[in-house]
Amino acid sequence: MTFFSPFFILLPSEMDFLLFFIPKNKLRLLVENADDSSVNLIYLEFNARDAPFYSFLLFKKQPSSRRKLPPMNALISCFYVMVGGGIGSVMRHLMGLSMSSLSRHFPLGTLCINILASFLIAFFGTLTLEEGYFPASENLRLFFMVGVCGGFSTVSSFSLQTLELWRAGSMEKALLNIFLTASLSMAGVCLGFLAAAYLNNVLKG
Repeated sequence: MTFFSPFFILLPSEMDFLLFFIPKNKLRLLVENADDSSVNLIYLEFNARDAPFYSFLLFKKQPSSRRKLPPMNALISCFYVMVGGGIGSVMRHLMGLSMSSLSRHFPLGTLCINILASFLIAFFGTLTLEEGYFPASENLRLFFMVGVCGGFSTVSSFSLQTLELWRAGSMEKALLNIFLTASLSMAGVCLGFLAAAYLNNVLKG
């Protein structure tokens, strides 16, 4: 009798259900020892009057519909990103305003913002690596690289302004904006990496 009880409770995790046959005289023991918190039991009796067995379908319990809260460290990292994103967005807005007079006929402000953001994310990211001269915590790196740089840079504005140039009939300016943004942003990120790597070597002696 004890053979059937652990077999009933320990349903393999990779299986959705299990079909097996149990003698009638074992039925009461199985039902009493069933773990209702982990499985559901559905049994079907054969139509034959003198059938000595029952057939069982053993199903895994459906997971609870209640949503689990994210771990505390994830909430803390989201807080860092949120604060950094707010700071970066305000910085972008202020820089855009300061360059508005130069961006009337070409989105020079957005171009400079994306170049600067590319430089800063590579410079800070390289300088604060574990093997860098100023190793930083993961939350601090998230704060600056994902939050500040993410809020400061703006691919969406670049895309919209390029589309507006194209719709206004300035196809040359639209293509130039695409070329300058892609090439100079890559130049900025490479320069930021090289500058930080050089600084790491100099400071470490």
